[in-house]
Amino acid sequence: MLKLTFIGATIWFASLQIAFSQERVTTELKPTQVRALFLCPGISIEQRLSDKHSFNLIAGIQPGISTYTLEPDGTKYDFYIAPFVSGEIRNYYDRKKVNKDLAPNSGNYVALAAGYYMDRIINDSGRDYYEESYENSYFIGPVWGFQRNYMNGFHLNISVGLGYQQGDQIEGSIGMITSGGVGFYF
Repeated sequence: MLKLTFIGATIWFASLQIAFSQERVTTELKPTQVRALFLCPGISIEQRLSDKHSFNLIAGIQPGISTYTLEPDGTKYDFYIAPFVSGEIRNYYDRKKVNKDLAPNSGNYVALAAGYYMDRIINDSGRDYYEESYENSYFIGPVWGFQRNYMNGFHLNISVGLGYQQGDQIEGSIGMITSGGVGFYF
């Protein structure tokens, strides 16, 4: 039994050595990068602050579907569009070297994110009140994310974290902060 424990511990320590000895590369940041986003149509501008820090500003429109119940008609669905603005102060950290050609501003980061969702500008039903509405709401909190800009101009960004949220229909609470972007950079 002692031999199996020793062999298992040796394999485990060897795998740690291999994992941590991989070459790491620093994220190269352009002075300014502009991106057109398509999931939530909008524009993103990332401004370099230092070798590893940047400020990312996003403005766009958030499409969505909400549900509500009317008696005796039952459940109804409502399509809406609401403008939003958000920003992140990002700290990029070194990532593992990959065999892909990545454009600048590609890396993993931790950030302080904040944003604001405005009133809906298009509203199918004309209803003024929604039980779970994010109108006139804001959020702030830390997030972890990764961003990849490929040489062909394709852009991908995903971030997730926890933060404070408050608004017209939202009591101040801790909740998930998620963000995703697909588009092209210039």
